Parts: sequence; structure tokens; C-alpha cells
Amino acid sequence: LPLKRIHRSVSSGIFSTRSPSMKTLIIDNYDSYTYNIFQAVASRTTHPPVVVRNDQFSSWSEAVRNLDTFDNVIISPGPGNPNNKGDFGLCAEALTSCELPILGVCLGHQGIGSVFGGKVIGAQVPMHGRMSKIEHTDSDVFHGVSQGSEVVRYHSLVVDPSSFPEKELEVTAWVANENGKKGEIMGLRHRRKPIFGVQFHPESIRTACGDTIFDNFVKLSTEFRNQNPPKPAIFNFHRETSDMKASGPSSPSKVWSVCDTLSVGPDSSNVDIRTIFELMFGDSSVAFLLDSSVNQPEKTLLPPSQFDVAYSERPQVSYFGALDGTTADDPELVDMPSSNFLLRYNRTQGALTLDFIGRLRSSSVNRSMITTSKTFNQSIFSFIENYIAEGSNQHGSDHSPDRTLDQGLFGYIGYEVGEELYPTMRNIPFENASGGEGRPPPDACFLHPESYIQYDHQRRLFSI
Repeated sequence: LPLKRIHRSVSSGIFSTRSPSMKTLIIDNYDSYTYNIFQAVASRTTHPPVVVRNDQFSSWSEAVRNLDTFDNVIISPGPGNPNNKGDFGLCAEALTSCELPILGVCLGHQGIGSVFGGKVIGAQVPMHGRMSKIEHTDSDVFHGVSQGSEVVRYHSLVVDPSSFPEKELEVTAWVANENGKKGEIMGLRHRRKPIFGVQFHPESIRTACGDTIFDNFVKLSTEFRNQNPPKPAIFNFHRETSDMKASGPSSPSKVWSVCDTLSVGPDSSNVDIRTIFELMFGDSSVAFLLDSSVNQPEKTLLPPSQFDVAYSERPQVSYFGALDGTTADDPELVDMPSSNFLLRYNRTQGALTLDFIGRLRSSSVNRSMITTSKTFNQSIFSFIENYIAEGSNQHGSDHSPDRTLDQGLFGYIGYEVGEELYPTMRNIPFENASGGEGRPPPDACFLHPESYIQYDHQRRLFSI
């Protein structure tokens, strides 16, 4: 998640966000604006979009076999002509084969016109970073857009209005000429499929209606999903429990006493960690997710470094959980290495605040969550050092081979805290970061759950 969003949610006791659970695939036609589109979509959805190059797969069917399920597709701008396979790649097949909502931008827009029977011709005047006013039908992605809105154009090709395939497509926007006549086509849609195109760049900061267009596309995609619910995911689990003997005092709540693993069968659906996280912990007051499903280094032409080799050889594992377990009845009996707690650190005050969060172990009536807080004047680094030492003394080094973490602190350390290690380090403040309600975010924040879930993406293995 973007750092600013983590800061906003941490301050209110929540690590998860409450955006629409929309999963977007962006097909990149090798354009510099692709990740501007990525940011525009990511700011509106829980799931960051997945970006694939237009030649990353040999066909759309191969892409479908190798990618997780999605709710919509965006075809990015790019150089060249959509009639050239080398310029448009698998986008043409996506337009004819994919049944999900699709938004084509610039080259993607031209591709929609070409694939469904239109012609792509040279524009009257090449438009590179120039502004135009548009008019539209106030429908679909243009709903609520002011007539005469200014948009940014970067293109030298257009969909030919004289040969426009009206049986398949409908013009939804055009250049607003001073003489009142409709100018070049700036928007279109398919008459029977949820496919929409815009010739201009809605992701550009100077396109006044860009936010509205992306909001509308997300809304249209949500409505489509509600009307066409996806097939339920099928997970065939095979239990592989490995009993463990804890080296410390016995406790039914200690995660290290047993590691219960569930392997996902080969006939199961692709595992979407974020969806599983939302289903399991979406209503939790304090939850966390470290998603490694797309956490792989980009392929480059540079020679591999030692870091790259080590990175590629490490397990691809995601971690998630919540502070919904039990805690001691007496605050004085709270056990730091084994209890649920939320740790916040204020570097300026040198203060650590531990919020022990959970339900009373002995209570059979009142199962509501309780919070007990303690404050220490201690460095975050000395706390972590003591925490690791105390945990090792209590529980030893024995652990399940299926568990990749011996301890369980999940969170972040801000850049400013580095000054405690390197006093000469330049103090770089967070810009535009907010802790919510005007509060600054914690300089460091960690969760310690009694138990957590990890998922090994290569082995398709859940461990609890």
C-alpha cells in the first residue's frame, strides 16, 4: 500500500483500507503514461493494478491462464498504430475475447475503432501536449462531465468519422469546434459490450474531467460485476499438520506450539491473497497484510548483483492477520513476547506506546475487545532488540520448517528514525503524510499478533 495510506489507517487503528475491491489489469503498450494510469486506478481501489506488457504473453488465452482473475481491463496509450501487431500486441485479442469492462486510452481507443471495423487515419493536426475542449453524450464514462471540459491530447492518429462502424460502435465524445460542428472523435463505446474508449489522456493532471472518467469506469465495472458475479473460487485444501513441542511454558494461544499447514490443490483457483485477507479480516479493528504476490524484481538487461540473486532465491511469502486474539485479564500479567499488541513510536518524545488489544481469556460473557496501554521511554531499536532476546529465551530456536519467521512484528520504521542509528543522516520529513484528523503518523508502528497466517506462493501452502 502507498505509505501515505498506511499512515492514515495506522493512526485510526486499522492497517487495511476501505476502497472498492476492484482488480484491474493494465496492458502496457510501452508508454510513459502507463504508470500515471496505474496511480489513478490504485488511488481508487483496494488492489493495486497488475501491469503486463503487450508482448508479455503470446496470446490472450495464455495471459488468462497465467494471471489472477480481474474485474476490468485498461489498454494503455502507446506509440505506433493499432493495426500493427508489433505496436498493439495482445490488445486486439483482448478486445474480442475478454468479456470484462475495458477502457482504451489513446492508442487503446484507436484500437477499439480498428478492431470493430473502423479505420485509423492521420489527425488533422498532430496534437502533442495540446489542449482541446470536448462535448459528449453524458453517458457511461462521460456521465457528469461538464460540457466544454478541456482535455490533454497526445496523438497524431484518430478514428476516421467517415467510415465509423455505427452498427458496432457509438461516438460518445468529440472536439467542440467554434463553428458548432462536431470535430474529431474523442470518445466511443461498443453498443453491446462494456468497452469504452477515450482519445485524450484522462490521467494527465491538466485534463479537468480525468477523475470523473476513472470514477465512472470503476463504478461501471462494479455494476457489471454485481450483475455478472464471478464463479466462486474453488480451494481444495490438504491438511499437513506438524506438531511442535514448545520449549517454553505451555499455552494454548502460542503460535509456536503448533504450525498447521494447508496446501492448495492443483485443481484449485488462483489464490488472491487480498481477497482472502478482506474476507477473513475485513471487519477487524487492527489488521495487517504484507502482500508478496507481485513482489518480484523486474527483469533488466543489467548483470545480476548478489542482492538480485539472493532476492530471487528467497521464498515468495505473504503474511496477514489481525489483533483479534485473547489477552490477560490483569494488565500487569500481559506478556510482551506472546500477547497481541500495537506498538507506536514517537521519535521526538522518545516514547513507545504499547496498546495490548484483545478479549479477556477468562470471560465467557463479555467478548468485546479491550485495550490496555503502556508507555515507555525507550528507543524503538532497543525495544526490538530486547523483544527478540526475550522471545528467544522463552521459546528457543525450534520452529516448523513451514514457518519462515521466528518472531512476529509486522509494520514499518520511518526514515526519520534512522537518525538514531546515523546522527549525521539528513532529516527528510514526510510530505503530505497524515495520521488522520490532523495528527502526524507514528515514526514507527508495529503489530504483534498472537498468531498469523503465511502463504507460500510457490508451494501454494498456507501456514497458521
